[in-house]
Amino acid sequence: MPDEPRVVQNLPFKNSSEKFTSQQRLLRVDGFNHVLHAESWSNTAYKIFFSANQRNKARLGIISSKKILSMAVSRNFAKRMIREAFRRHPISNSKLDIIVMIKRGYNNKAVHKNSLIMLFDQVNR
Repeated sequence: MPDEPRVVQNLPFKNSSEKFTSQQRLLRVDGFNHVLHAESWSNTAYKIFFSANQRNKARLGIISSKKILSMAVSRNFAKRMIREAFRRHPISNSKLDIIVMIKRGYNNKAVHKNSLIMLFDQVNR
């Protein structure tokens, strides 16, 4: 008897507006370089670079290096947390390109989500 495909229920994204789409991502090197030379804010765990864009919504880029977070599981968790904070914050509706860089002060604690939200608030002013 062949295995029947599983039906995935209770998906974390109830509608398509909650997904992190490709239009919300900074993907190319030239986009990253332009934003990295723009204005920035930082705290112990993150450094945020931002600049205005010509689009209707904000785009996000994430820098998480192996030197800071050596395990891939940690890097992926941090990126998921950053994307989720960005998606739920009103900054995602602004006309900005944003890069979040994880710094040495990051230590995989959920406390840093609040510090990231505070940085988003500063940028969104």
